[in-house]
Amino acid sequence: MAIFSPRQTPAENVAYAALTLALFALSSLVIAYLPLFGLVLTLLLPLFSSTLALLCQKKYVLAFAVASTILCPLIGIADWQSVVFFLLPSLYCGLLFGYGMRLKLGTALTVFLSAVLETLLLYLSLFLIQGIYGLDMVVSLANLLSLDPNKAETFFPLFAFAYCLGQVGISNIFLLANQTRLRLPTHAGSEYHNLVLIIGLISLVLAVSLPFANIPAAYLFLGFGLFLSLYGFPIIVKSKVRGWLALGAAIALAFASAGLYSLYPELSKPVVLAFPFISLTIFGLRKVEGKPVRLYN
Repeated sequence: MAIFSPRQTPAENVAYAALTLALFALSSLVIAYLPLFGLVLTLLLPLFSSTLALLCQKKYVLAFAVASTILCPLIGIADWQSVVFFLLPSLYCGLLFGYGMRLKLGTALTVFLSAVLETLLLYLSLFLIQGIYGLDMVVSLANLLSLDPNKAETFFPLFAFAYCLGQVGISNIFLLANQTRLRLPTHAGSEYHNLVLIIGLISLVLAVSLPFANIPAAYLFLGFGLFLSLYGFPIIVKSKVRGWLALGAAIALAFASAGLYSLYPELSKPVVLAFPFISLTIFGLRKVEGKPVRLYN
């Protein structure tokens, strides 16, 4: 049997789940003694849990999730905080991504939801570790990388989301490259196209509104909006009229944002980048009765 092919029998499912669990257990040990290496290692780990979610039956995937949640922190007990902070979110992220592809949610929505889930889990692990040990993992990570802790806390939400996107992106590239072998559905989720862009539009509006109340949250929504707005480009470039209108509106908003630049708090000024993308997101919406756009063939 090929390594990356659907598992049918109980023995095949157990064997594949056990191998994946062993990989995560070994990674826990590495992260426990080399926490900084965890930043690199966890970029690849969602690939394996997402493949497991695609190839194995649901009950074995659930058993894997429970077993890894218990065993990984125990195996990495020497520094279980790093295991909880780095490894477990990437594991769950991969599982959600695999199921998103399995449920035919489409690439855009699946990638976004997986990255958001992992970002939320990262923050949950932060609160858990700080509540138990009083240890601020963001400050510790900033000190480890010789960064200004204040700036690190401000930009961490955006960094976390971008980092999670990188993890999901690696899994997505691999799965698309092995689409036939994995029997991956070619469904692009075009019916969710407008939903994706509406979420992106709301995120961009929040990004330019929140700096006066919560700068880290503004950067998080900026990341959401910039990523989701990219899915409007296929619609924009299909029509010259729509393309020129979108470009003109983006330039007008860019000039308008330049005038607002000085009004924003010092650390939040880069969020004005959201303004041009607001117009691009609006013009990226497609007519409901129009022909669906397939982002991937």
